[in-house]
Amino acid sequence: MTEPSEHQTFVEAWVSTVAKNATAEELVALFAEALEALWRRAHVTLGEVTLAAIVDRVVVDAGERHPIVTRVTIGATGPRLDDVLEEARGLAPDELTAAFGQLISEFLTVLGNLTAEILTPALHDTLSRIRPAAGALPERHQGEDAS
Repeated sequence: MTEPSEHQTFVEAWVSTVAKNATAEELVALFAEALEALWRRAHVTLGEVTLAAIVDRVVVDAGERHPIVTRVTIGATGPRLDDVLEEARGLAPDELTAAFGQLISEFLTVLGNLTAEILTPALHDTLSRIRPAAGALPERHQGEDAS
């Protein structure tokens, strides 16, 4: 077994702090918010076509181990989990956190590899700001596309 990557370790730590006692609905909302925020932050540098290709790749890769992630689609604001909730209600929270934790970790890994880790600090900061109580992205994320 290989050592966990920097991204995997970061995502596991983030998940362990934000996903405690969360329902399936709360977890889906949390992971949707996280993926959209990461997309928004990376969009500034990489653009929609590149990000869509990356998300497609990581969905396929993560979907081999966790089929629920294959329900992730790409919308106008990035990855969408609209079709995930019904199936998520039938899974244990640990299964959901493992599935979407892997998806986010792989997304960060591919982005890091593609950009020589230049975006990593900003992406990790963006992810660390996502909290379950937030119904929408914190105000500090709203203007990131303009920079």
